[in-house]
Amino acid sequence: IEERLARGGAELAQALSLHGRALAALGRRAEAEARLVAACERLATLPDAKPGLARSTRQALLDLYAAWDAAEPDPARAARAARWQTPLPAE
Repeated sequence: IEERLARGGAELAQALSLHGRALAALGRRAEAEARLVAACERLATLPDAKPGLARSTRQALLDLYAAWDAAEPDPARAARAARWQTPLPAE
């Protein structure tokens, strides 16, 4: 597994996405944001990534930002969320 993840393709993006979602579920928002952003950035460079993975990862990030903003409004975080409103190439 480590060897496949080291290559940094869709497998790494999927691992980052799953980790980010788990962290979000635990309320560890900053850590979840970092993982989900990393997954989205990686997926943005993989136009042949699975459309479902790209869409669900970006949506998980947007959901995280919405929940976080509802609990603790922050204009800087809202600006970061705006970056991910546009669908990824694989979507």
